[in-house]
Amino acid sequence: MKSKWDVLRREVYKQYEYKCGVCEKTDTRLSCHEIWDYNDTEHIQTLTGFIALCDLCHHCKHLGLAGILARQGKLDIETVINHYREVNNCTLLEFQADRDIVFRQWEERNKYEWVCDISKYIAYLPTTTKFTNGRIVGTRRLVDNIESTLP
Repeated sequence: MKSKWDVLRREVYKQYEYKCGVCEKTDTRLSCHEIWDYNDTEHIQTLTGFIALCDLCHHCKHLGLAGILARQGKLDIETVINHYREVNNCTLLEFQADRDIVFRQWEERNKYEWVCDISKYIAYLPTTTKFTNGRIVGTRRLVDNIESTLP
């Protein structure tokens, strides 16, 4: 029997016609990436949807983790950067400016305790998840690695 998450991620892949939702690459492994809306005043992050991403676009979305993997010798960060630049049609300096903005925003947001509102997708969570009215208090991310891949 397929898990609820498995059903959801497969629906996302189907919605994106089995191609990356950013670069539109086909015939590649896909991950189901969460889309969050951030209320920086009330410190509420709301899960609003999902997008199918190829590995390189997923690494672009998680650039901090990509940097860690690169330092461990598990990922070529230049390939990730070049993919970002190609998709966004930007120079290296423009990439670096975008990266710096995102990292500053991440640092600022991590100064606070956030409420995660997952009420829209609560039916897809394991029954062991503890929450009240679809809100998880005191966690930065609901699940650090909620990604799955096509077989």
